[in-house]
Amino acid sequence: MVRDNLGKKKELNLLYIYSAAWFFFALITGINPKNRLAWFLEAIVMVALIFILLLTQKKFRFSKLSYTLIFIYISMPLIAAHYSYENVPLDWFNNLFDTGRNYFDRIVHFSFGLLLAIPIREFFIRTTKIKNLWSYTVPVLILFGASAIYEIFEWAVMVYLPEKASFVFLAAQGDIWDSQKDMSLAGIGAVVIMSLTLIFNKVKLRFNHG
Repeated sequence: MVRDNLGKKKELNLLYIYSAAWFFFALITGINPKNRLAWFLEAIVMVALIFILLLTQKKFRFSKLSYTLIFIYISMPLIAAHYSYENVPLDWFNNLFDTGRNYFDRIVHFSFGLLLAIPIREFFIRTTKIKNLWSYTVPVLILFGASAIYEIFEWAVMVYLPEKASFVFLAAQGDIWDSQKDMSLAGIGAVVIMSLTLIFNKVKLRFNHG
């Protein structure tokens, strides 16, 4: 909290703080990335999202929880863009599966659904006033669709990228079913968090009326 000229308390804008922190993190991960073009493509999508949030905040401001979840997620691709997905230092996790691949890309896609479903549900509820079962279903459907659109975007961009950059950006690691698995994980992440949210809200409602 800070005070303005009249001595009134004024809340710091969390969106500005998170945006500044993200751009600082982007600069750090942009130092000697595995592939400069692949890093740029990962970063530019997130930059567009941040500017949309900044430009629309007067009409719609998310909760602190939603902003936190959004910025946790959009920081993850920067890590992958710096190292490349197959070289992210995550040996302890990869060894659990022992399949000869790096699973950081799977974590990112799962997190896409897990972390962004709550902000999407918040937007849906506040713009439509619908709070029934559809408020839990719509975010899952949106994230499934958004994940599919992103996979198409990856394919379209890859066609025009140099071979080395396209390999780093696509991050398939030789898996012919990579796109299908990525979309599935995004959907599963959304289903998990929406199911937990539904259970939590039901328990909370029963407790409040108990």
